Amino acid sequence: LPARETQIFPNRWGLSLVQAHELPFGIQEKFRMVEFSDNNYPYIFPSDVVGNNEAYVSSDLIFSHATSQVSTFVAARRFRNLLYADPTSIDPNTVQVYPSAVMTTNDKSLLEDWPVTGGITLGMTNFSRSAGTFDHDLGKTPDQPIVLGQDPIRKATRVSVTPLLYTTLRPWDVFSLVPSLQYRSYFYSFHNAAPDLARGYLLFQTDVSAQIERIYDTSSPDVPRIKHLIRPLLTYSAIPSAQEKADHPFIQQINYRPGYNFDSNDIVPRNATENYNNYFVPLGHSLS
Repeated sequence: LPARETQIFPNRWGLSLVQAHELPFGIQEKFRMVEFSDNNYPYIFPSDVVGNNEAYVSSDLIFSHATSQVSTFVAARRFRNLLYADPTSIDPNTVQVYPSAVMTTNDKSLLEDWPVTGGITLGMTNFSRSAGTFDHDLGKTPDQPIVLGQDPIRKATRVSVTPLLYTTLRPWDVFSLVPSLQYRSYFYSFHNAAPDLARGYLLFQTDVSAQIERIYDTSSPDVPRIKHLIRPLLTYSAIPSAQEKADHPFIQQINYRPGYNFDSNDIVPRNATENYNNYFVPLGHSLS
């Protein structure tokens, strides 16, 4: 080991724990914990724990349950910032995600005479951290006053409701055509640090796919036939408009600087993004 590393951290340890268990009532529990004495540990001992050349590592606790009607999971995630200046401490400014929960109904046919299928997804995510509610904008000092819309809010609870409708068509018994319509709606509570916010947008998508396959005979007795399959897929997406308050501080901070959001769900994906922390395919008016 490098002499300096040994002198600074004479007693080092790393922990990588993965555990799964089936609880009563059909509840599945999964737990993964990654922890170490200092942020340099993954670099020095890359075979012990994950995190080498990463900006952060996460520990997760997940409970899931599925029935013929709905699927549900509840999760808590703790992030450890490996770029924090004090390698032996947890960064108090890192936003943690706990708890989060999602419940999704199994898709069901809605009409007898027309193959329309629908479902709904409900979600809740709480963003928190041990530091204050606001970060200061880049270039500002901690003694300067907070400016809503520029200094990003880092604590909130978000509730989402996403109903979905789609149908499946088979033109000429060659192509599969699946038009779908969903409304992604969100409600944010900033716990009195800023006014509550409701926003949402309509997303229309159409998938066109085909399947080209052929079976080839071979001379091998172990593998007498080989099947080649090609499935091209074309997807058109459109977001006609977004319903949101443009003068709300949270919307202003997202538009003010890339990265001033909690995750990609806070961004209406109408155009390509310059935010490399949240990559997504633009859905506003796109063909993929």
